[in-house]
Amino acid sequence: MDIDTILALLQSIGICITAVWAIWRFRIESPTKPRIELALDAEFLGPQAGKYLASVSILVRNRGTVSHTIDGLELKIQGINDGTKVESFEERSEKLVTEGDMNHRICFPEKIVELPNLIPPDYKYYFVRAGVEQIIHYHTAIDANIRFVRVFAAFHYKGSQDKHTAEKIFGLGQGSRT
Repeated sequence: MDIDTILALLQSIGICITAVWAIWRFRIESPTKPRIELALDAEFLGPQAGKYLASVSILVRNRGTVSHTIDGLELKIQGINDGTKVESFEERSEKLVTEGDMNHRICFPEKIVELPNLIPPDYKYYFVRAGVEQIIHYHTAIDANIRFVRVFAAFHYKGSQDKHTAEKIFGLGQGSRT
């Protein structure tokens, strides 16, 4: 076997190894795909003069290897008054979908906060670097007659219409109110 044949064989092996690595790295591992976790927490302080001070925390955790830009961060807070019957969408005849279990979701009829974009206009966007946890706070006051709240947050990656969402239900106060 001459040197040219050996070099050609080594080049072929090198190209195959590189192709396998590229497929593994960019197809299977997908380092550029979004790997963001979204979580919610809230703290309710009060009552104070008929209101609870509410501090909502939106946690955006980037577990990926690239930075991500968020150009829209939606926040909704809805409530159920103390003593109000708990109903699903199906019970209220407000069908969400024709199939599936979505109609069994609980209705929160009181709209407390409905912000299509929590990001201040002069900021234009938030970014979350790889390996970083970004906490975004929102503070508001909720009437003391509200017993439970549903907090919903969603964002779009910059340039995408895909929504990443999180929601959680919280109780305000403990036991009966006077």
